Amino acid sequence: MEDAILATATELLHHYALGADLETLVARLKGNDLVLGVDLAENQEQAAMEIAKQISDLFRQPLLTGSGSFRTNLAIGVAIADPVDWRPELILKNAELALENAFVKKQSRVSLFTPAMQAKYQRREKIHSSLSNAFENHEFIPHFQPQFNLNTGKIIGVEALARWQHNELGWISPSEFISAAESTGDIIRLGRIILEKSCMQLQRLPTDLTLSVNLTLSQILNEGLPEMMLECLTDAGIEAHRLKIEVSETQLPTKLDSVWRSLSEIQECGIAVSLDDFGSKFAALRHLTEFEWDEIKIDARYVDRAFNNERHAETLLAALSLIAKMKSNTVIEGIETVERLDALVELGCDHGQGYLFSGPMDIDHLITLFFSRARAKQLASV
Repeated sequence: MEDAILATATELLHHYALGADLETLVARLKGNDLVLGVDLAENQEQAAMEIAKQISDLFRQPLLTGSGSFRTNLAIGVAIADPVDWRPELILKNAELALENAFVKKQSRVSLFTPAMQAKYQRREKIHSSLSNAFENHEFIPHFQPQFNLNTGKIIGVEALARWQHNELGWISPSEFISAAESTGDIIRLGRIILEKSCMQLQRLPTDLTLSVNLTLSQILNEGLPEMMLECLTDAGIEAHRLKIEVSETQLPTKLDSVWRSLSEIQECGIAVSLDDFGSKFAALRHLTEFEWDEIKIDARYVDRAFNNERHAETLLAALSLIAKMKSNTVIEGIETVERLDALVELGCDHGQGYLFSGPMDIDHLITLFFSRARAKQLASV
């Protein structure tokens, strides 16, 4: 079926090129990628983008193949040959980078290559190549964002967030290095390092505080996860009930049986399980009801929509009511204004986190900002 779609798409490109009377080359690169090379005499950028738009319009209609009619999810990357360095391999690489950018665009999925895309690619390659040294040099550390009782202002727990300070690139965000660790197979090792260090640093905080740690899907499905977590807790002298594992709703797959089994094994160890980013996917209610979550963390964007749209407000109220009936705790993410805090308290929300209170920080700053010297002394003497 895939070959039939690609054959039809290639034929459609050929017909377009013939009809436009262009000197072109049409070829298949790899996977589902097709390339159209066009010789343009002048106004190259404008002409190339116009061609891309015309091709995009062509593919809005279903493709008719011998195996049936299919709609395509088309994205187009456009690259113009450099008059000084017009190597074909460079043009193709630039077009691939533009294509990558086009895939993430919500509206027009046509993107023209810019030097910034090359810089982004080089940064990504640098991050990938630096991973092994980062582990050897102990460059990965946890930062902590406190979670609060919204009624009393008291800290009830902290969320550990992985951070990496690269010796050349500076602080690298998890959105960059987590995907890199996934692709290299280092994500399990990274998860253990962050959990070990977080548990050790939790010793410096009051014993009634909980620790939340984010896990990716591959970490959750790792066979030795429960044993590894118990080992980290035991080494740090931390009781299992103080640890919460967060799994983002955005990562949950269509088939969930293996995920539920793994999460149930974690709960059997006495560790709590939290559904993170609730409300960020259409299947939110399904995820909410198919597992006995200890905690639901409601996505900030979901809350924003609720405060700007009456129908979304009704769904938020319904979700809060359902969560209460399930006897799960609720944490509101992304609280940034006093007005939003007051409104959430009025809705009956008890727990939350966000930049109104604090962003993520290292353990020393956390203790300095939120715990008195007397309390710190008391903890140090235990």
